[in-house]
Order: sequence, then structure tokens, then C-alpha cells
Amino acid sequence: MSMTPTRFGPYLLDRKLAVGGMGELFVARRIAPEGPNGGVAGRRCVIKRILPVLTQDPEFVARFHDESRIAVLLRHECILRVLEVGAAEGRHYLAMEYVDGLDLRSLLSSCWRARRLLPVPVSVYIASQVLSALAF
Repeated sequence: MSMTPTRFGPYLLDRKLAVGGMGELFVARRIAPEGPNGGVAGRRCVIKRILPVLTQDPEFVARFHDESRIAVLLRHECILRVLEVGAAEGRHYLAMEYVDGLDLRSLLSSCWRARRLLPVPVSVYIASQVLSALAF
């Protein structure tokens, strides 16, 4: 989903990835501090931002931060690292590592359009990686 890059706290939101029932995801970059080298810096990341209506629910925000504190501690090759938990402009967010590549939804959509099944070895590999992360 294309959009004009927009500043959000210490990040520049470059592109919207998705919107769900609880939040929205953006590809972003951290903005460098002001100074002679000020500007956009660093690698891309993903910002998961709570929808405005849910920011008004203190119980939801508390659960979001409880889950965020746990997510920050997770270190597994199949789980995205949480880089930062914070709030900006009254909106709570998670900054997570960005992994460039094809996502499973796009892969499955391509298979569906081509009227082809995902090969069994690929399906088994994906399932085993998901189960590994869940078991962790």
C-alpha cells in the first residue's frame, strides 16, 4: 500500500504493509538525531501501531505492553526481534526487525492464482519452522 512517507515519533513510515482488527503495520526507518548528520538513518524496520480506537482502552494498552515486555525477551531464529516498545503522538507501538522477502500470504496467493499447490516439502518446511517458534 503506497503512501507518502510520514513521520511518527522517531521513525519515518515509508509504506503501509497491512491493517488488522487491532493495529497497522508499516515499513519504517529510524530518524537520526538532529545535528550535522541529521536525517533518516539505519536499517528498515517494521512498526506495529495500535489503532487509535484501542489506544483509548487502558486495559488493552496494558495487555499490549505486557505482551511487548515478553516479546522483547524472545530470541529465536524464527521469531522477529522486537527492537523497541514505545508511544508517540498518543499511539503505542512496537518496532520490530524487518525481513526482506516474500511473505507466506503472497506465496499462497500466487499458488492459488496459478491453480497450483505448494509442494509438500515446502509446506512441511514452513510448518516445521512455525512449530519450532511456537514450541520456543
